[in-house]
Amino acid sequence: MRSKITQHPIQQLSSLLLFTFFVLFLLPVLILSAGAYKTSVEAENLNNNLYTASNYITTKFRQHDRLTGGLSQISLSQIQGYPALSFTDDIEGEQYRTWLYLMDGHLKELYTRDSGQMQPDVSMGMRIADLAVFSFEETTEGLYWFTMEDEQGARSRFCLHASHPAAAGFKAQEGE
Repeated sequence: MRSKITQHPIQQLSSLLLFTFFVLFLLPVLILSAGAYKTSVEAENLNNNLYTASNYITTKFRQHDRLTGGLSQISLSQIQGYPALSFTDDIEGEQYRTWLYLMDGHLKELYTRDSGQMQPDVSMGMRIADLAVFSFEETTEGLYWFTMEDEQGARSRFCLHASHPAAAGFKAQEGE
């Protein structure tokens, strides 16, 4: 005949207490790690938004940092009432324009053919980053200041200087 092994109530209680202590120590660790993860994701998103916008602007600026026909390819303008940074390109005799502007909390880019026949539609712009503020100004010829602020209030301000000869105070030579 088999004998049934019975557990003493103290054994059952010690197993229950061990499990309870495990849960009590595990719970704060999980809460702290979730908080740390949330903080790191928010910081990454914060930095990523401003970094993406500033890197994009810098890249576009450097791509157009030259003279075409004695004129700069970078200008400050407006598109449908929105202040815009404008970059021009001459591709096989056709003029194209890239517009960077802030609309509805988004930094947007719109690339259009510069035919002059119809005004481009700002709603067609491609979203680059989420920003609350995007402003720019040219303080001296070829020196541009950019200010950005994201939705959480983090700000970034930087300066770009055009390196073409007209920005350095020289007159453009024929044939440049």
